Amino acid sequence: MKVSLRKGIDLRAEHLQGWLRAEKAYVVLTVEQHSADSLGFRIESEDGGQPVVFKASLFEVLDGSLPKSWRVLSVRENVLELGPEPFGQEGFWERYFDRDPEALELYRLVKTMVIADS
Repeated sequence: MKVSLRKGIDLRAEHLQGWLRAEKAYVVLTVEQHSADSLGFRIESEDGGQPVVFKASLFEVLDGSLPKSWRVLSVRENVLELGPEPFGQEGFWERYFDRDPEALELYRLVKTMVIADS
């Protein structure tokens, strides 16, 4: 799945300067809904390549096909997460942002697979 910022998005007004670039195609790593009105796309930011969840409403979908590696990671009241199974492991993102070497390596491997499938 690939997205780009919608035309007319003011990066400064949205506090996204340095995080995203206009007219760039981004590969979506996960789709996350954490409330009835909050849908997000996890993509690598321009700020050091950190995988950040951004509001889906900021983007237009360029390619809506889902990578073969994606699964339903979580379904709870007002919560839905789609993405590769390793990203849905309990505590994965915490370990990643704590710079755990195993989580960082797993992220690199899975990201490569998602990009190849996108």
